[in-house]
Amino acid sequence: MPATNDVKSYMHAAEIICACWNNLDTSIIEPYLSEDVIWKGMEHSGPLNDIDLAIDPPLTIKGKRNYLEYLEKIFARLRLLKHSFSADIVCENDEYRARITIDYQDEDEVYRLTIENGLITEIQIMPSFEWWKELFGPSPFGVISQTTLHEQASAIAAIEQYFKTILGNKTITWATPYELKNSHCQLSFNCEGLDYDVLVEIHSWDDNKCRFAMKSEFDRLKAGCQVNDHIPCILALDEKGQFASLTLVEKMEVIAPKLRSKGIDELTFRELFKK
Repeated sequence: MPATNDVKSYMHAAEIICACWNNLDTSIIEPYLSEDVIWKGMEHSGPLNDIDLAIDPPLTIKGKRNYLEYLEKIFARLRLLKHSFSADIVCENDEYRARITIDYQDEDEVYRLTIENGLITEIQIMPSFEWWKELFGPSPFGVISQTTLHEQASAIAAIEQYFKTILGNKTITWATPYELKNSHCQLSFNCEGLDYDVLVEIHSWDDNKCRFAMKSEFDRLKAGCQVNDHIPCILALDEKGQFASLTLVEKMEVIAPKLRSKGIDELTFRELFKK
């Protein structure tokens, strides 16, 4: 473990979490925590739930000292009750995270971290994908959490080619990842004076490979587009990352005035959303 308290990457942060848990030693993580770190727990029935119920923590813990006190209580019960435990690193959504395993059940929970100025400022506890899949089946997180960078790149290529086919060589300007941070959509672009916000679904004959937008994601997309005067869309890719369909998530009578104000032909626009 390096002597400095700077967290160098999310991989490094996951290593710190794993070392802390595998040694049941809070002093390992202590130098890397911000003084005002926030811990966000969750309610779920998993192996750690029995330990949490005995301690009865709030769903949010604020401050380094309070978090370390809670973590020490967890570790004390693990020692007392002689649970088997381990922590390892998993990569979910192209992010490295620490996964906590209790009594050989690797479907328990993962740590999602926020790092600022070399310190951990937020710790969010989430069920792992394995836990969700066992309980609810595939795609419990919707599309925003699950879409990989590779799938996003496929989505961009699919839209570029599709718009070229329908509209010709029109310029498409994409929003940057920074502009999309904490956004209601995964992709956003401008073409011919119109701004489009997109959620990316995966469609397949294999149910285990399908991924659909959740209602909450669908509602946020519509609300966000209404505020920003953007056009909400659902892009469907097949399981190989190829274009399947582009669906307009708004009534055409709402869109039509925007088209007329920019001199865009409505029939050509409708061609983009033929199913």
